[in-house]
Amino acid sequence: MRLVVATVVALLCWLGLAASAFAVSVNGPPGQVLVRTVEGFTPINTLTMVKPGVQIAVLPGSLAHISYNNQCLVVLGPGKVWAVPNKSPCAPGQWVLDLSNPPPAPPASPPPAGAPPTAGGTTGLLIAGGVAAGAGIFLATQAGGKSKTPASP
Repeated sequence: MRLVVATVVALLCWLGLAASAFAVSVNGPPGQVLVRTVEGFTPINTLTMVKPGVQIAVLPGSLAHISYNNQCLVVLGPGKVWAVPNKSPCAPGQWVLDLSNPPPAPPASPPPAGAPPTAGGTTGLLIAGGVAAGAGIFLATQAGGKSKTPASP
């Protein structure tokens, strides 16, 4: 009986450890993805398992794929450094977290209330060009003085 109880307890402990294990794998082009070790950042050449807290860096022109228990994939872009968190960074129902592109620039804030509108950027250039063209056409039609001959027969 003791053997059966010990076996069941050992099996439950093993299942509990396997279920709670947190596996993170890192992959990318050989030599282009770096993992921080005690010696500093070291390039990896194959799929590498890492622990939470380890930093991963990607060299310019490359990408790294970081898989969390095969349920969440983080795509890390060039020039980025990622510290592996203690749990998956994906939200529930999210399978991929793409960090390969820079975030979009925040929208410009609106001018304060009561501020006069300003013509900026290409709008001011277009207005100035239109005024110059109109002045040129006006001056061209006025040059030549008073003509007594009709423009068409």
